[in-house]
Amino acid sequence: NKCHCQFEQRSTKTKVFYMKKPLYIFGDSYVDLGFDRGAIGERMWVRQLSKTFDTRNFGLRGTGPDWNLHQLIEHLPNHKPHLLYIGTEINRLNLRNTQPTQQAMLKNQYGSGRMAIIFDELISMPEWQLTESVKCLSAVASLAHHFDRVLYFGSDTISQSVLNIVNIPHNMHVSNYAMTPLSISEPEYASVSGPDHRSNHYTEYNHDMLTQYSEEYFNA
Repeated sequence: NKCHCQFEQRSTKTKVFYMKKPLYIFGDSYVDLGFDRGAIGERMWVRQLSKTFDTRNFGLRGTGPDWNLHQLIEHLPNHKPHLLYIGTEINRLNLRNTQPTQQAMLKNQYGSGRMAIIFDELISMPEWQLTESVKCLSAVASLAHHFDRVLYFGSDTISQSVLNIVNIPHNMHVSNYAMTPLSISEPEYASVSGPDHRSNHYTEYNHDMLTQYSEEYFNA
């Protein structure tokens, strides 16, 4: 899609102002603007994307798929921006008394009591895993008509069985890159002990790669 432009006449010269295409971003720490632990600043891929697009970033660390889907529904546009969406880890449940950023720590909160056993049984059930994966991907696919182009990254690799079930619309692309496998494949991951010191869990070269990959899709 070509950018819309405005013209301003000054003397005999025409000045052109190019308006950036809007881009909505949803997800967890992989796209959270505040997750710059490596202090790389403008090198963060979501910050690089803001130079090309008019970004609205709703990414928040630690959040799960239900919370992010609710944010997407709450902020559905009345125009046609692009959408970059991270399908976050399905074991991050959206519970009333849990802060969104603490959804990634639910298992630790349950300790070793009965609730921990129930939680472990739930998230280890293949049927539940398949249902939740299909639910997240199909929900975004069903809302794709609100956007110009949709780029979807899974936190983990999306199985072919899930892709065979969900009808992906023509304006949506499910990336072959999965955020967590890409992160742990970095040599720098071996030195991570405790909290990840990398911005959005990546070093600079993958920030550049993800920026280029996203821009090429949205500008195709």
